[in-house]
Amino acid sequence: MGEIFRHTLSQTLLLFLFLLTGAFLRWRRLLPENTPTVLSKLEMAVILPALNFKVFAANFSRTVLRETGVTMLCGAAVLAVAFGLALVLSRVFARDRNTRDIYAYSFTIPNYGYMGYALMGALYGDSMLFSMIVFALPLSVFTYSVGMYLLSPQKKWNLKTILNPSFAGILVGVIVGLAELPVPGVLLSAAESASACMAPLAMLLTGFVIANQALKSGGIPALLGDGRIYAACAIRLLGLPLLALALCRVLALPDTLRLVIVLFLAMPMGLNTIVFPEAAGGDSSVGAKMALISNVAGLVTIPLVLSLL
Repeated sequence: MGEIFRHTLSQTLLLFLFLLTGAFLRWRRLLPENTPTVLSKLEMAVILPALNFKVFAANFSRTVLRETGVTMLCGAAVLAVAFGLALVLSRVFARDRNTRDIYAYSFTIPNYGYMGYALMGALYGDSMLFSMIVFALPLSVFTYSVGMYLLSPQKKWNLKTILNPSFAGILVGVIVGLAELPVPGVLLSAAESASACMAPLAMLLTGFVIANQALKSGGIPALLGDGRIYAACAIRLLGLPLLALALCRVLALPDTLRLVIVLFLAMPMGLNTIVFPEAAGGDSSVGAKMALISNVAGLVTIPLVLSLL
C-alpha cells in the first residue's frame, strides 16, 4: 500500500503543480481572460487528435483484436453499465440539462488517460498497462463522440459534431492499426510529443478556471461549499470501484481483468469536463470543482481501494 500511495502522490502532485501554475497566472493576470478558450481549442484541435491517433495506431491491430478481444468487450460492458448508472445518478444531482450531463459524463469516464495509465504502468508494469489501454479503447470512442456531445452546451448532433478532430484521430489510428500501415518515425514522434502536452495543458486550464471562479465568487472556500460535488466524488472514487470489485468476485473474473476494471473505476474525475465546455464556450466551473476535489481525495481513496484487491 505504501508503494501505491507513493506513486499516487507523485502523479497527483505533478498534475497539481501545473494546476497551481494556472491559478497563479490568473491571479496575477499574467494571461488574458480568454486563455481558457484558447487552451481548450488547442487541446481539441491538436493535442487530443495526436493522443488518440497514437493510442489507436499502436494498439488497434488485428493481432490485438484476436488476443485481447475479451478485454475489449469487458471495457464495452463496463461502459454500458457505468453509463446506465450515470444517467440515473445525474438526475439526482442536477436539474439543469447541461449540469446533469456533466455529472453523467463524470460518473461514466474517470481520469484514466492522465492518471490511470501512469499509475498502472508505475505499479504493475507495461504488460498491465497494455491491458488497461485495450480495455479503455471502447471508452475512448465514447469519450470523443457521445462524451463530446454531452459536454457541449449547444447539444448539436450532426456529422460535423461526430467527425471532430479528436474522433478523426481515432478513425485514422484505427485504419492505420488494422491495416498495419507503416507510420513515418517523425510522425510518431510528433504525435508522442503533442500528446505529452495533454495533461499539463489541461491542468493549467483547470487552475486558470478555478482561480477565475474564485475571483468571481469570493475565494477558494466558496468553491468548496457544494455538498453535491463531495457526494459525487464519493460515488466516483469509492462507490463505483467497490461495486465493481464485488461484482468481479461474484463473477470470478481473472485477477488481471479485475485489477484493470477496479483501477480504472477508482480514478478521480477527468479533465474533459473543463476542456470540452470551454472549447464550446460553455460553463466549466462544475468540472473545475470536480477536478479539484476528486484529485485531492484520490490521494486517500485510490490506495484504499487497491489495497482491497
